[in-house]
Parts: sequence; structure tokens; C-alpha cells
Amino acid sequence: MRRFIATSALSLLLEIPLMAQLVLGVRGGVNFVDNDITAVNMETVTQTDKYTGFFFGPMLEIDFWSLGIDIAALYSQKGFELARHESLKQQMIDIPANLKFYFNTGGDVSPFFHAGGQFSYKTGELLNLYDDTMEGDAGLYQLQSFAIDRSNWSINIGAGLRFFRHVQITANYNMPVTHEGVYLFYDELKKTEVSELMRDHEKLDEWTAKGESKFKSSTLQVSLSCTF
Repeated sequence: MRRFIATSALSLLLEIPLMAQLVLGVRGGVNFVDNDITAVNMETVTQTDKYTGFFFGPMLEIDFWSLGIDIAALYSQKGFELARHESLKQQMIDIPANLKFYFNTGGDVSPFFHAGGQFSYKTGELLNLYDDTMEGDAGLYQLQSFAIDRSNWSINIGAGLRFFRHVQITANYNMPVTHEGVYLFYDELKKTEVSELMRDHEKLDEWTAKGESKFKSSTLQVSLSCTF
């Protein structure tokens, strides 16, 4: 009996690679970002907590039975709309890895849902500085700093439709596991001090921030994938 079970299990494991189908394709879509900066009045920092970006890149899917493993390498852009009417853009490479389950309807349209994790590596500027004149204090400035972490982890969950086995429309919700960076601000600085700090970012370590808050972003992603 044990030999039969072992033989059956081994045969099944050997059949999986033969039954698996490797699919390559491209994916692109829109990021609807919801930013959150803890312990800070958002209106003093950002014009809105919403930001719309985009993503695109190659994808690979391994299908067997009703399951699929979906891996992609996506160039992605997120960011903030700041209260001073400027944009802080985050450029990154997202590497999502999701497990899919397809519902076999017997037709050309197959619903599916997925869940998995994602690693993001920032490729753009990690430190962004902005200066503002303080009301009522002529000649004094406030310096705002966004220090972005080089990488972070997040979780994906979503659903979609596959048409004719080659086109997929997906809605995905990306939830951060780790924070994406730190917001700092420095008060009562002279213009010369601000200019010096803007030129030499390392000198920020010599100053004590008047406020510090971590920030992160959740993202609703809508995408279109085409496989070959």
C-alpha cells in the first residue's frame, strides 16, 4: 500500500511539468494611489491624498489545471500631489508573484481570482526637499523632506476575466506591509541654511526635525494583459 501511494505521488509530480503551460506576455495599466502620512495633517503636506500613475512590463504565467503562477517585472510610477502644487513622483520596479485560480466555464471567458506578494525597488530620487516661507516670520523658512525607502514589500489580492486564453482584464488591490518612507520638516531656517541643505543633503543629519511621520500607499490597479 505504501509503495502504491509513493508511486502514485511520484507519477503525479512527474506529470505536473508535462501538463504545465508556460505563457509569456505584456501587461499595462493604471495605478489609483491612496497615500497615508501618519500623525500629520494631510492638508498641510499634500493637495490631495490621491494620485494617478501607470505601470507596464513583461509577464510570465505558468498554468496547470485550474491554477496559475503569475510573475511580472513592471515599471511603475506612483507619487504625491503636494500642497505647494508640485508632484513628488516615485519610480520603481515592481515584481509581483501571484497564485491564480481559474473557474472553468467551458466557454471563451474564464473568471479568476488571485493573491500573492510583491517586491518594489525604487529607481528614482530617494530624497526630495521642498522649502516654504513661514507665515508671520519674515525671512524664515520651513524645509520639508521626503526620504523614500529603497525597497518595500506589499500584498496583492484581486480578480479578473480571461478572454480566449490570450487577453486578461484584472483589478488588483495592493496593500503595503512595510512603510515606504519618512516625512520630516525643519522649522525656522534662514534662507542661507536652506540653500546649503538643498545643496548638501548629508547636512540634514546635523539638524533635529520638528516633526517626523512615516508614509505608505495602498493602490488599486486596473490592468490589461496580452499573452502570446
